[in-house]
Amino acid sequence: TFLKQLKNQYGAPPTEEDLQVATDIIRENVQDFIAAIAGGIRAFGLEGELSEAQRETVQQILAVQEQHGGWGGQSPLTPARGRALHDLWQTPAAKAAFLRRSEFDIVESHEPLVERLPEISSPEYRADFQDSLLARRMTSSATCVELVIEGTRFQLVDSSGQPSERHKWWSLFDGAVAVLFFVGLDSYDKTSCEDRSTNRMADDIELFSQLVHHPSFRDITIAVFMNKFDLFQTKLELFPLDTVPKWQAEYLRVKEAVRLEDPEATEVEASIHFFQTVIQAAAPNRGDLFLRPINSTDTTNALAVWEVVRQAVMDR
Repeated sequence: TFLKQLKNQYGAPPTEEDLQVATDIIRENVQDFIAAIAGGIRAFGLEGELSEAQRETVQQILAVQEQHGGWGGQSPLTPARGRALHDLWQTPAAKAAFLRRSEFDIVESHEPLVERLPEISSPEYRADFQDSLLARRMTSSATCVELVIEGTRFQLVDSSGQPSERHKWWSLFDGAVAVLFFVGLDSYDKTSCEDRSTNRMADDIELFSQLVHHPSFRDITIAVFMNKFDLFQTKLELFPLDTVPKWQAEYLRVKEAVRLEDPEATEVEASIHFFQTVIQAAAPNRGDLFLRPINSTDTTNALAVWEVVRQAVMDR
């Protein structure tokens, strides 16, 4: 998403072909979101709250998912299907399943797209640039983009974050002058897809610790973008950090210290300070570490943060 923002600002805006690809991906994304919700409805025993037609929709989704290992790309998102999926999403059972989203895999940032299912399932729908920022498709290879910004050529490499691809990272960083590491703030209550006993955000921070201690990165700029700050703020209202077992005890100690210094500090401010502390502790010898909350889908915010990092790189 961040790379899309930079390409749009400093390179070429997305072409009609790019936006058509984004349209197809978004239609897959919203169907995969509902498939995850259907799985949650089944797992949590909520099907009894649905109408017969809605139960049939859940059954169809799960049958296709079991057969193909996925659902979103198996058949076109027609207007009729869009209406059926949107109808299912509006049920109390679906909302109850979504409240327990930390217990299953779902891309939370797709919720606004799912609210627009009738529009997105229309043959006339075409993704615009803002929609394209939300399109997600798993990648298994690195993407390299070259941009000229104020007369300086930057080569940006977006490495795949999949665990099976991480062994390829080190060769990509040869000659790098900066590393931008993204941590999803919204994953603080989720578990890793590969190991359900591992907190996803803790896993990201452990990976960052391994990276920052690698000899290749001793003398380069390292920035940690605490991404999806908007989702983080929303989730904290429902699931404060002191209710998440992984972080509870440590967070309460930090929160107390924050409140002693600033009695008016909000839950969001205390939580951000906590994760800044945890990430900084993972890189104890990097006093120059750049740490910043960010919404990579917010163009103004993303470009402002990039400008600070760019200046830091240029000043080295």
